[in-house]
Amino acid sequence: MADNTINFSPAVRNSDLGVNYWAALAYDGTKFVALGLNGHVSTSTDGENWTAAVQNANLGTNNWLNIAYDGTKFVALGLNGHVSTSMDGENWTAAVQNANLGENNWYALAYDGTKFVALGASGSTSTSTDGENWTTAVQNANLGNNNWRALAYDGTKFVALNISGYISTSTDGENWTAVQNANLGILNWRALAYDGTKFVALGGSGYISTSTDGENWTAAVQNANLGNNNWRALAYD
Repeated sequence: MADNTINFSPAVRNSDLGVNYWAALAYDGTKFVALGLNGHVSTSTDGENWTAAVQNANLGTNNWLNIAYDGTKFVALGLNGHVSTSMDGENWTAAVQNANLGENNWYALAYDGTKFVALGASGSTSTSTDGENWTTAVQNANLGNNNWRALAYDGTKFVALNISGYISTSTDGENWTAVQNANLGILNWRALAYDGTKFVALGGSGYISTSTDGENWTAAVQNANLGNNNWRALAYD
């Protein structure tokens, strides 16, 4: 296990981000890109100073739940299987509803170097090598009926997290385990990232937990600087 002694700056409301619901965040090597409700977009090179949020017409009024970067482009997934891609995080393709993704709400997305893996409501899974063409969504028995809210890749395996502290891991994005971790508790976990040495998970009311292997987690603690906020997105640069 790791420890929870991560230094977060005190949470402040950024006026450029407005009061949008930001649920999707990714880093491309030079900047962070955030997507929110109704197709709002904002970018930042340092994670502190953000461009004024704008509503992107191509993203429509969809609620974008996650975003991942594959080295050349961003891929975003939203409610009801909507997909959009962007080379720069600012100009997006017109959102389309992908038939293979179905009506699922895709909350978790990650890229492993060869493919995107998406997890959704009720244990649904789908994969794509290009972010545009997706395999037919299937319900994975090991993922159960859980709604998976966060997904990260550490170079060897995927780690998925849901709001009730369930953890699942997979080396290929298709075969999964699923167990409820007592140290995580039922704390509305929705944000997960890997920093090169450990996974960091953020939950409701500023709770945090860390893990070096994605299976053994530190006891969740409330971080004073994160405040009583419910954190929905996390990325590492």
